[in-house]
Amino acid sequence: MGTAPQLWNVIIEALVSVVPRRWWSDYPRWSNGLATFSRPLVAITDPFVGETHAMRVDVRGESGRAASAVHAHESFRRVVGGCAAEFVLGMMRQAADGVSAGGVCTPEQLPTGARAELLRRMLALDGTLNWGVTATDRQ
Repeated sequence: MGTAPQLWNVIIEALVSVVPRRWWSDYPRWSNGLATFSRPLVAITDPFVGETHAMRVDVRGESGRAASAVHAHESFRRVVGGCAAEFVLGMMRQAADGVSAGGVCTPEQLPTGARAELLRRMLALDGTLNWGVTATDRQ
């Protein structure tokens, strides 16, 4: 993920390098505490620099095939809410069509056509600045 001002990226990178990985999963004590601590700092800076958010996901398969996806949006809050809503709506459409038995699932568990439609809808959210996907084979 990336954010502005660059200072936040430097702080998060430093925290990731020194805080044990298991602490990041301890929501009540570490993650929630960090969020509570940083909330007022973010609220102070957002009016000056905005809340643009970008995320890059890199994956590599066992065959060596790799893909990177990047998505940037002008509002972190709206993109998280919008993407969550699109995912729920997609699941409801699948259930209505009798394709899904319901329960807990992730986007990659959806049928291929449903995943493509979900991605199309998420990237069409108002405020999306840019996005892209690249794939490479092992050299």
